[in-house]
Amino acid sequence: MDRHLSDQALMTSHILELQSRNNDVLISLFHRVQSGQDCGELIPYISEIIELNKKNTCLLEKLPERLSTIKSSEAPIKNDPPRLPPPHTTETLPTQKMLVGAEEKIRITPPGLVFPARMDTGAETASLDARNIERFERDGERWVRFDMPHPKTGDMIPMEHKLLRKARILQSSSDESERRAVIELSITIGETTQLAEFTLTDRSHLSFPVLIGRNVLKDVMVVDVGLSNTIPLTESPAAQRPDRTDMP
Repeated sequence: MDRHLSDQALMTSHILELQSRNNDVLISLFHRVQSGQDCGELIPYISEIIELNKKNTCLLEKLPERLSTIKSSEAPIKNDPPRLPPPHTTETLPTQKMLVGAEEKIRITPPGLVFPARMDTGAETASLDARNIERFERDGERWVRFDMPHPKTGDMIPMEHKLLRKARILQSSSDESERRAVIELSITIGETTQLAEFTLTDRSHLSFPVLIGRNVLKDVMVVDVGLSNTIPLTESPAAQRPDRTDMP
C-alpha cells in the first residue's frame, strides 16, 4: 500500500508540473492572440481553456492531501512470515486422512493375516483373491465357501462366510460384466481398522491378492502413487495358522 501511494504522489507531482507549463503556454498564446487583429474569435475559447485548467490544477493540488488522508486511515498491515505447507505425514494432513502409498501391507480378519495390497482409487469396491468359490445355504441364510491363498506359503486357507449380496462388476478388459459374491471382513491398515465389503474373485493372474477400492479409502485415506509400503504393520502372532474361519 505504501509503495502504491508513493507512486501515486510522484505521478501527481508530474501532472501538476505539466499542468503549470500548459497554463504558461496558454497564457502566452492568449496575449499573442489578444494583440492580433484577425484572431479575436479565438479569445473566448482560450479563456475557457485557461479557466478549466485552473479548476484541474485545483483538483490536482488537493489529490496528495486526499491520498495522505487515505493512507493514515488504512489499518496497518501485519507482515507475517509466509507459512510453509505442513509435511506429508499422517498426523498433519489438512484433511486428517491417512496418507498411504500405491502399495501397502494390510491385515484382513479373518483369517488375521497380512497381505500385500494395491490401493486403487478407480475401483469402487475392494476385491479379494478367492478360489473354488461355492455358494450355499445355512439356517436359511446365504453363505459362501472359498479358498484363500496364504500370503507367504501359498497354501489354501478354507473360508466360509455369510454372503452379503452379489455385485455386478464390469471388467476393464471387456464389455461383459461379472457377478461376484460380496462378503464383509475386518481390515487393518496401520492403526486404522474398519469393516469393509470385499468382492470375491480369482486374482491368481494379478500381482496383488488384495485390491483396496474407494469403499475403504473414502473419507479415511489419501493415496500418493509415488509412495509404497509407508504404513508399518506387523503380522499378528496369533494368526499364523491357516485355520477354517466362521465355522459354526
